[in-house]
Amino acid sequence: MEESTRRVGQWSWWPVVEIAGWASAGLLILIAVIVGVVLVVRRRQQSQEARAARALLGVSSRPGGELTPSTSVPSCVSSMSGDAMAALEINHQGNIPSLAKSPSVPCCVRFMYPIFTLLCCGLFVLADLLETARVNVDLLVSGAPHHSEWEWSGTMASLTLLKAAQDAWRADARATSIVLFFLNGIWPFLQTGVLLIVWFLPGCCLPPSTRGRFLRCFAAFGKCGLSFPWLVSIWAALCQLQWRGQQVSADFSMFLEKGFFLFLGAAILTNVLGYAADHYHYVSTRMALSSSPWTRSESGYSLPLKAYSKWRHWPTILCPLVAVATAGSAYITAFSVSLTGSKSPAVVNAEAEAKVHLKYIRSYSLLSFGLEFPDISEAEACSRLLQATFLITSLMAPLLLAGVLWCAWILPLQPKTQNALLKFGYALDAWVALDVFVAVVALAALDFGKITTYAEHDGAMLEACTWLETELSQKSCLGANVKLEKGFGLLAASAIALLIVPKVVLRACSKAAQQRDELIGRARASSALAAASLTI
Repeated sequence: MEESTRRVGQWSWWPVVEIAGWASAGLLILIAVIVGVVLVVRRRQQSQEARAARALLGVSSRPGGELTPSTSVPSCVSSMSGDAMAALEINHQGNIPSLAKSPSVPCCVRFMYPIFTLLCCGLFVLADLLETARVNVDLLVSGAPHHSEWEWSGTMASLTLLKAAQDAWRADARATSIVLFFLNGIWPFLQTGVLLIVWFLPGCCLPPSTRGRFLRCFAAFGKCGLSFPWLVSIWAALCQLQWRGQQVSADFSMFLEKGFFLFLGAAILTNVLGYAADHYHYVSTRMALSSSPWTRSESGYSLPLKAYSKWRHWPTILCPLVAVATAGSAYITAFSVSLTGSKSPAVVNAEAEAKVHLKYIRSYSLLSFGLEFPDISEAEACSRLLQATFLITSLMAPLLLAGVLWCAWILPLQPKTQNALLKFGYALDAWVALDVFVAVVALAALDFGKITTYAEHDGAMLEACTWLETELSQKSCLGANVKLEKGFGLLAASAIALLIVPKVVLRACSKAAQQRDELIGRARASSALAAASLTI
């Protein structure tokens, strides 16, 4: 209902947003296809040239000890100091301290980081044991053969993480069960455990390049813990619907419990810890290279980063396209939730049918779904936290990330400002979780009907469903489904673009910043030599 009202009230600009979103997504797909074809062709040419060169030299293959340049890059975050860090690692690997003893990490962070990591583990244990949500149903049947009215009230499902994964497996919703068990049951403990180990291991046991890869991986995938809260939120959206049939009326309600918000808080804190470890790893490697001239930036230079790169036009184009596609996907209807039953609603005419139909089906865009969050919990503060987390990770962070990277790339800023924008861009990239929400919606569309059917016929609602099937000769009880709409394609395309484009642009910015620092160092050295020659 909200979607149709919004379209009617804002008809003047709504088609522009939709067309711009689809056009941007189409251009991104076209660019991806072109880049893929070019990379394949270049790879073949390079392999043919390499084989020809080896044939001329009489060498059958690359020697086993020879390393390619790509093996020397320690981390995506620290790519600005990749080659130098590789040399430092070879020469001084045993002298590199762990992050827990690194002088570049503040003392309070060194002390509090393990405490907060263990706190995350405890929160996840409590969240797995406590109840996260409870779905209640109120049924009213009128006109039954042996009863004038019959009422039933009870709990349709009591959700805990492990029980939800087990019930999904029994309901033949295997994909949902695997996601819940591995991404929300095992992955959080694996992530916190590895973060704790990596924090204390020195360079002699864990080389900085390997440490950088570990930390970047966990910083990038820390957001996966949000999949369970978003799945529960989709179930809560279904509970806002009401069924009004010819004989059967059903009211659903969901109550979010402490376990849900404990899990949400632990997932947020784990993502913060993952990014913090990655950030301080980058800071420690930069401090180890602080004596190099290209690590110092001169305040007098104010050229844009694109001036130091030969790929100057690609980030200029890609960042606005991603921003427009994301903004367009936020307004277009992406999915709908519905209640179904074997008896048709009582309708008198077409107008009444349209009014009744809206009670059983509700369509959502990304933005409208986020704005519905305050209606699914009685606790105002918890609802606001849930709403803010969803809107920030799924909408605000992607748009802000595209804007920050575009500004860092195209605006003539001071090097310190450019470096600060890049750090902010890395932080935002760790919080972009639109892909997690897209995956959860796809899973819900695939398995939600199976899960609700299992909850009705194998849980506390079995008595009510058996009575309905016996007394009213119904073949099935009430059901709930999630359906993907045409806007889901644009939402999925935007999520995929946000997985790839920011990392490509960040890498281009890092290489441009490295080139900038080298040029500044050479200019400073030339000035020093010129001044020395004049004094002589």
